[in-house]
Amino acid sequence: MAQQELSVSQIISRVVDALGAQLELQAELFKAELSQGMSTLAQDLLPMALAGAFFGLGYTLASVGFVLALAKTIGLWGGFLLVGALNLLMGGLIFQRVGSRVQARQALSDGEQVDPATAETLPGRDTYSTHTGTPNVR
Repeated sequence: MAQQELSVSQIISRVVDALGAQLELQAELFKAELSQGMSTLAQDLLPMALAGAFFGLGYTLASVGFVLALAKTIGLWGGFLLVGALNLLMGGLIFQRVGSRVQARQALSDGEQVDPATAETLPGRDTYSTHTGTPNVR
């Protein structure tokens, strides 16, 4: 049985059809992977959000209790001012520390020199030289 030869236009038509089918399959696969990833992310974030809400409520109640305890000695407004100032101070220190870590990570990715004290706090610090900020070669 002799094979029938296909014309160039028929070959191109078949290739285009096959590519279209391949693109459709890739799009379906991408949607399925994205859906599964979002589901996993939601499952991971829900307990964290719930824990954060309970922590926030507990922190608020503890702060109010501390204010009421201080109210006996320095007055209600003084208690609120003192607890508020302490919270602002703690928040500012945390913000400053996080900001320095973000800058250190950015510097590491840009290949700049990093302060050794900051580099010591970074995860994966063993892979970078704390003196030059460049990757260690082993």
